Amino acid sequence: MKKGAKRSLWIIGGLAGIFVLKTLGVFSLISTLPWWMYFVIAGILFSGYQFIKANQEDRQADQAFIEEQGQVYMERIEKARKKRSS
Repeated sequence: MKKGAKRSLWIIGGLAGIFVLKTLGVFSLISTLPWWMYFVIAGILFSGYQFIKANQEDRQADQAFIEEQGQVYMERIEKARKKRSS
Protein backbone atom coordinates (compact mmCIF):
# COMPACT_ATOMS: atom_id res chain seq x y z
CA MET A 1 0.00 0.00 0.00
CA LYS A 2 1.30 3.45 -0.86
CA LYS A 3 2.41 5.77 1.92
CA GLY A 4 -0.14 8.46 1.00
CA ALA A 5 -3.02 5.97 0.96
CA LYS A 6 -1.95 4.61 4.33
CA ARG A 7 -1.84 8.09 5.80
CA SER A 8 -5.31 8.85 4.42
CA LEU A 9 -6.70 5.69 6.01
CA TRP A 10 -5.19 6.68 9.36
CA ILE A 11 -6.70 10.15 9.12
CA ILE A 12 -10.14 8.80 8.19
CA GLY A 13 -9.96 6.22 10.98
CA GLY A 14 -8.91 8.88 13.47
CA LEU A 15 -11.76 11.16 12.48
CA ALA A 16 -14.22 8.27 12.72
CA GLY A 17 -12.83 7.42 16.16
CA ILE A 18 -13.23 11.01 17.32
CA PHE A 19 -16.82 11.00 16.06
CA VAL A 20 -17.60 7.80 17.95
CA LEU A 21 -16.00 9.12 21.15
CA LYS A 22 -17.96 12.35 20.85
CA THR A 23 -21.29 10.56 20.35
CA LEU A 24 -20.59 8.32 23.34
CA GLY A 25 -19.89 11.34 25.54
CA VAL A 26 -16.32 10.34 26.33
CA PHE A 27 -15.03 13.89 25.88
CA SER A 28 -17.14 15.15 28.79
CA LEU A 29 -15.63 12.37 30.93
CA ILE A 30 -12.10 13.25 29.81
CA SER A 31 -12.55 16.90 30.77
CA THR A 32 -13.14 15.86 34.40
CA LEU A 33 -9.79 14.05 34.70
CA PRO A 34 -6.94 15.50 36.80
CA TRP A 35 -4.16 17.16 34.79
CA TRP A 36 -1.60 14.40 35.38
CA MET A 37 -3.88 11.81 33.79
CA TYR A 38 -3.37 13.53 30.42
CA PHE A 39 0.32 12.71 30.70
CA VAL A 40 -0.48 9.10 31.59
CA ILE A 41 -2.79 8.73 28.58
CA ALA A 42 -0.24 10.42 26.31
CA GLY A 43 2.45 8.07 27.63
CA ILE A 44 0.31 5.02 26.93
CA LEU A 45 -0.42 6.20 23.40
CA PHE A 46 3.25 7.02 22.75
CA SER A 47 4.32 3.65 24.13
CA GLY A 48 1.89 1.88 21.81
CA TYR A 49 3.19 3.87 18.85
CA GLN A 50 6.78 3.01 19.70
CA PHE A 51 5.89 -0.67 20.07
CA ILE A 52 4.29 -0.77 16.63
CA LYS A 53 7.20 1.12 15.07
CA ALA A 54 9.80 -1.17 16.66
CA ASN A 55 7.82 -4.24 15.60
CA GLN A 56 7.76 -3.09 11.97
CA GLU A 57 11.50 -2.35 12.00
CA ASP A 58 12.13 -5.79 13.49
CA ARG A 59 10.09 -7.46 10.75
CA GLN A 60 11.97 -5.55 8.06
CA ALA A 61 15.32 -6.55 9.56
CA ASP A 62 14.21 -10.19 9.77
CA GLN A 63 13.00 -10.11 6.16
CA ALA A 64 16.31 -8.62 4.98
CA PHE A 65 18.24 -11.32 6.85
CA ILE A 66 16.04 -14.07 5.38
CA GLU A 67 16.52 -12.71 1.86
CA GLU A 68 20.28 -12.45 2.37
CA GLN A 69 20.52 -16.03 3.62
CA GLY A 70 18.32 -17.21 0.75
CA GLN A 71 20.68 -15.55 -1.71
CA VAL A 72 23.67 -17.27 -0.09
CA TYR A 73 21.85 -20.61 -0.33
CA MET A 74 20.98 -20.05 -3.99
CA GLU A 75 24.61 -19.19 -4.78
CA ARG A 76 25.75 -22.38 -3.06
CA ILE A 77 23.27 -24.43 -5.10
CA GLU A 78 24.46 -22.75 -8.30
CA LYS A 79 28.11 -23.54 -7.47
CA ALA A 80 27.18 -27.18 -6.78
CA ARG A 81 25.39 -27.41 -10.17
CA LYS A 82 28.40 -25.96 -11.99
CA LYS A 83 30.71 -28.35 -10.16
CA ARG A 84 28.55 -31.36 -11.13
CA SER A 85 28.22 -30.31 -14.76
CA SER A 86 31.97 -29.70 -15.16
